[in-house]
Amino acid sequence: MSRSRRSIAPFAVVTALILMTAACGEPTAPSESTSSVATSEPTASEALERPEQQQVDVATARAALPTLEDLPKGWVVNESPVSHAERTYDPPECAAVEFRSAEAQTFKKAHLEVEERVAYSEWTQGVAAQLAVTLYSFSEPFPTTLLDQAGERLGDCSAYQRTIDGAARSWATQALTTPTVGDRALGIRYTAGADGAGRVTDELTVRSGHNLVVVKYLPTTTTYDDQALQDYAQDVLDRLEKAS
Repeated sequence: MSRSRRSIAPFAVVTALILMTAACGEPTAPSESTSSVATSEPTASEALERPEQQQVDVATARAALPTLEDLPKGWVVNESPVSHAERTYDPPECAAVEFRSAEAQTFKKAHLEVEERVAYSEWTQGVAAQLAVTLYSFSEPFPTTLLDQAGERLGDCSAYQRTIDGAARSWATQALTTPTVGDRALGIRYTAGADGAGRVTDELTVRSGHNLVVVKYLPTTTTYDDQALQDYAQDVLDRLEKAS
């Protein structure tokens, strides 16, 4: 691990170790010092020569993800299952915000080689902060156009509805200040409920050549800890670099 255990802002005690429970509060506004989409602009003919930009195998992906040793004291593995059920969106174009547009799904189906994920929760007498980090590795470089589309759709998709297995849920979204990490990065805050009164989820998506790192963090307050998200994403890339 290239960094010591992080201290992710103090958390309030809430009610059960379950993802996406409700909590109240308004999201903090992004600072003006950082663009909502951070880029290291690729050239028309990307070289993609760095080790962390190359396609990796399952073992390398697993070794690059954070372990409990990388989390603050008092965290545990979160074993909540992840749903792979089909999703629909209203308006339909808002699927692009979650990288689930037809174009994104087509690319994933054709080129996804590795998908590895870890998830952790702060241990309290109820639900607390939660963190999930997923590493995708593709046989082709992940298209930067998909990050462009996600960012562009945020304005029209500040509120939309997602339906999974017939259960619809409303979400409010906003762009977050995004640290410069990888080739291209995008930060989005999702708030449960169209009125923006539910629990927030902060998500940082980082593209590095053939690899995509997604850091999803559910705080118990509305404070946005961009440094923590950047650190977790950068640590994954650093481990991929050292694994070469």
